[in-house]
Amino acid sequence: MRWALLSVFLLVLGSSCGSDQGGVNTLPQNDPVYSEMWSLASMADELDRVMKADSVDSQAALAILQRMEKTTTGLRGSKKKHPILANNIDTFYDEVVKARKAAEGSPPNYYFAGKVSGACVYCHDPDGGVKKR
Repeated sequence: MRWALLSVFLLVLGSSCGSDQGGVNTLPQNDPVYSEMWSLASMADELDRVMKADSVDSQAALAILQRMEKTTTGLRGSKKKHPILANNIDTFYDEVVKARKAAEGSPPNYYFAGKVSGACVYCHDPDGGVKKR
């Protein structure tokens, strides 16, 4: 059931992942936004690994979500540089904040953390969403 809900979310979020340039990353590699997006992707991958463990390391998950929130806050100021950011970064930021708050709960709830890492994978997976350079 949880995966079905995640799939629906990804479908909805993914429908807005394209751009006028066909969804391909058009940022030069020396652009700070490019670096921040790769950093965010690394965090999403790390979060995904933590979430897939037999027992979720709550401190690790929370630390990753806090770093993702900080990075996403910086990317919100760069919306004009990339059409995908312009369309999605505010929604993604809201999802990261929800995930962090839920992970801080007692007991922690990691549902939104799964949505956050899944959203990154959906848009950047070479078999769907935005193609990598």
